Amino acid sequence: LIRPGKQTYDAFHAQGISGESFVPLVGQLSKNIKQHNNDAVMTYYEELVKKHGHIFLTSIGPLICLHVSEPDLLADVLSRNNTPNYVKSLKFNEIFVPLIGSHNLLVAQGSEHERARRMINPPGCGCGYSSL
Repeated sequence: LIRPGKQTYDAFHAQGISGESFVPLVGQLSKNIKQHNNDAVMTYYEELVKKHGHIFLTSIGPLICLHVSEPDLLADVLSRNNTPNYVKSLKFNEIFVPLIGSHNLLVAQGSEHERARRMINPPGCGCGYSSL
């Protein structure tokens, strides 16, 4: 249980991605709970961005989280041209489909994802990412 998380952390660090210290099993869960209870989650993440930059690692329990807040990288991920390159893992769907259903933008892929995006942001409405 600990080894895969540590290997992932080490692999990201080897690529130059910094982050909070690796803590087996719990990660930064206690910090997240404390910030949540103080209604200061965004402040906490803003401090992490100042400390580590726009790409950094944390862990919540045994899950390793790669945080990206670099605008150009987010635009690349959210662009329609690159949708096929970002496949959601089976584990992701195992967690979220029972909670929110399979016909949802968060879990949908391929043509189902495109359909859900069009419903939220119809063509020609002028309310897409490029108009922000």
